[in-house]
Amino acid sequence: MDRDEAEISITVRWPADVGPAYMHWRFFEKAFWRPLLSPEGEAILEPGTFERLLREGDAGWGDYPFLNSVRLYGVPAAPFDLPEEPPPMWRVRAEERADAIARAQAIAEHDLISVNGTIYRRSRPPMWAFGGLYRYDQESQLKLVMPEHSHRQGYFFSLNRRDEALAFAAQMAHRLPLDDTVRQRQLWPTQAQEVEITYHDAVTLPDDHAFSFVQTYQQVDHILQPVRFGDLPSDLLAAHVKLGEASELLTRSASSSDHQMLFGDAVAAVDAIAACTFPLSQPSRTHLERAVNIARVQQWRTEFEKEQGDIEALADM
Repeated sequence: MDRDEAEISITVRWPADVGPAYMHWRFFEKAFWRPLLSPEGEAILEPGTFERLLREGDAGWGDYPFLNSVRLYGVPAAPFDLPEEPPPMWRVRAEERADAIARAQAIAEHDLISVNGTIYRRSRPPMWAFGGLYRYDQESQLKLVMPEHSHRQGYFFSLNRRDEALAFAAQMAHRLPLDDTVRQRQLWPTQAQEVEITYHDAVTLPDDHAFSFVQTYQQVDHILQPVRFGDLPSDLLAAHVKLGEASELLTRSASSSDHQMLFGDAVAAVDAIAACTFPLSQPSRTHLERAVNIARVQQWRTEFEKEQGDIEALADM
């Protein structure tokens, strides 16, 4: 496609050793797109670099665009234009190759575009985020991050909501700890990271409150992974499944009526998880209580947004 069809909307420059020295996001077909990151963590801006990296097959390439397919299916999905003998990280058994290629093709068609020979991937624009519930260092920093590469961060706020993110961080500090089993540090002020942000045009940023439900589901899911299925209380499991369904649809809903219904479903699921209690003899009790605590923080987030007067606006989006 021509460059004019996907103009640059946002440019960010991070300090040294903090993030990519430079990254930009284009807006095209109601979605944001950014250049892929190299294995070294810098934006790939030169045409032909993507193809060279595919041939080299660097196993440490964290932004490899077909990585989700590897994780989800346990079978590497080789790009469809590789030579006959792909690198080891993309090799599949002969009987699986057709399926791997089909899945890679589907990912490429949905999540990748080419602008003047440079490959871009579908991506949320950068967001402000700060650490999780249990922090032991002596400072808390609000960071501007790329959400898909910030699994250790939590509590994401849109690019234009830096002040709100700082306010919520302050509320969090005064409400923690959630229980007596968690070692909690002293209260330290949250400082915002210094970055250079440039807006090239007026764009509507994605709904960060809706995204917070997706993040809550993912955090709870990660915490529950070590728990035996038979040890998961049925009420927590049912609420967790409902949260996953509602949060995923919430970020994709177009009509205001669907958004309002799904928003209500997500809030109800979070409330159900937060209300779970466990006897002292409950197997994996520590993991289960951490999952409940994550849901409680999401309740605080909803209360915070209500205080900001955003709930009605969100329901109408």
